[in-house]
Amino acid sequence: MVFVPHIRNANNIFGIHKAPRNIGILREIKKDYLGRFVENRVILTPEQVRKLIEKTGVAVYVESHAGRGIGASDADYIKAGTKIRSRKEILGMDLVLGVKETQKGDHKYLGSGVHMSYEHFADSRQRFFSAIRTSIKKCTTFLALETMQNLKGLFPTLMPMSEAAAEEVAQLVPSIFMKYFGLLPSGLPRCHIAPLVAVVLGGGIVGKTAAVRLSKLGLNVTLLESNKDRRRELEFEFRSHGINIKVKDSNHKTMVEAFTGANVLVSGVYRRGTTPPKIVTKSLLRRMDKRAVAFFVDVDQGSSFKGKLPKTSVLEPFKLKRIAGTHVLTFSPPNLPSMAARHTSEAIGNAVLPFVYKIAKYGLIGAALRDQTILTGINIFSGYICCESLAKTFHRRYKSFISLVGASLPA
Repeated sequence: MVFVPHIRNANNIFGIHKAPRNIGILREIKKDYLGRFVENRVILTPEQVRKLIEKTGVAVYVESHAGRGIGASDADYIKAGTKIRSRKEILGMDLVLGVKETQKGDHKYLGSGVHMSYEHFADSRQRFFSAIRTSIKKCTTFLALETMQNLKGLFPTLMPMSEAAAEEVAQLVPSIFMKYFGLLPSGLPRCHIAPLVAVVLGGGIVGKTAAVRLSKLGLNVTLLESNKDRRRELEFEFRSHGINIKVKDSNHKTMVEAFTGANVLVSGVYRRGTTPPKIVTKSLLRRMDKRAVAFFVDVDQGSSFKGKLPKTSVLEPFKLKRIAGTHVLTFSPPNLPSMAARHTSEAIGNAVLPFVYKIAKYGLIGAALRDQTILTGINIFSGYICCESLAKTFHRRYKSFISLVGASLPA
């Protein structure tokens, strides 16, 4: 048995050294700024649930209508080997799987198990402290998919959603600019009409994908990235594939140059466990062309914009809003990947399943000791903050998960 010297109410935590007895899959109930349900994704499709049951033998339960947004009925999940349960019952299970952040009304039903979803705690002080209080009172562990980082420095459970969001932005750009401004992104080269100009912030999956897709649409693209090594990687890759994208350092001078006259802004700045640096100002936006649209894909984490963004919804992709103090329009909903819910649900499930298998087999501690990626996903455990950057965001004390369980990583 693993020694657990510092854990509050350790005896109440089921699965601290045991495999979960059951796994629950939530129906997403996130609403937009007008109170409309806007999240269509589900963490696991019926086929993925079938694989989970076959591989682990653990009982899996699904909240009624969890798959409605992707066209999967309760009968499809029952056929895959699950049983349908209420939300209250699902939330009390040993391992709870969801897509979006824990909803306000869910905390009272959570038990001493593991809650695994995209939490984005850094963007909400209220959600962060609600999770802390729940974890202290009920010993709930919050495992955030967006902070799971492997030994190569990659984010395997965040990458699929980053790619999807960037793809969706690239799909929207032509329709938005034709609808709002009567412009073709590529211009008309034979008629000597120049293409639109795009600036992309961040060289991660969002930035790289958006830059490549927009370039293939014919836009003139500049990508700004602060990490020198990453810039070299991107420059080499773009050259190797004959892709004409300018890659520059991200500093005040290059941002002023890139923003001046630009039509499209895609911001994909990510910092693990904290909010992005506020590098986009109103003065920069005012430098953009009079026909300009900004997509803050990083809005889930708080966005790179220094100010308040107007609320937009995936239900209204062509209802753009002007950013106050500027002429720039924006479409920056907090759950952009939900627009392609079937594909993104499959992608989430494929990314998450390998880690769910390990937790189902070894329990949380055993899985975390065997897999660095799972370890880095643990944000809050027994009331302690186990993600250092998250602790710094809220000026709280950080406590490593390893020190709490009194164990060390295997060699």
